[in-house]
Amino acid sequence: MKYSYHIVENDYYEFNKYHIFNTPLSKRRMMFGKIFVTAFILFMALIVGLTGKNDAVTYSFFGFCLVVILLYNIFFRQFMYFSIKRNIKKMKKTGKIHYDKEITSEFLEDSFAEKTADSESLVKYTMLAKIATGTNAFYLYVNVQSALIVPFRVFADENEKSMFFEFIQSKITANGTEENNELKIN
Repeated sequence: MKYSYHIVENDYYEFNKYHIFNTPLSKRRMMFGKIFVTAFILFMALIVGLTGKNDAVTYSFFGFCLVVILLYNIFFRQFMYFSIKRNIKKMKKTGKIHYDKEITSEFLEDSFAEKTADSESLVKYTMLAKIATGTNAFYLYVNVQSALIVPFRVFADENEKSMFFEFIQSKITANGTEENNELKIN
């Protein structure tokens, strides 16, 4: 199987969303961040409450802190989405991310090849760290943080997408590494 395609900004955005909200390390980091920020704001509110006068300003500050904590936890996911988009745009602007290049991915019997105008790589299926299905693409993780993105738009129809999925699944199953992978099709 051979596919040629361009990775667009939205592909990077969707991959980063998937990665941040679905990998164990990222989930732990987000939970720690939420707990830390919440605890810090509560600590500040308690310090002001204990050292301040029992007046309307102190109570207002304490109420304000509680509202900030509530809003922070309600809108945390939207804040993360905004942060991901901002970081992708910043990386594009500084030239650290290139998604205007054509990528050719060829899936061979024991490995897959990824070719661009600047680089070429060959990865054995046994080296895949994880396989995942996002909302718009398959992610073939070559290590903990980077993956080959295969957008669903490269497939002619749902049948071809299913055939690709079954092919990848058979390679992972044949190598006995399926317990480390998240193979699901949407």
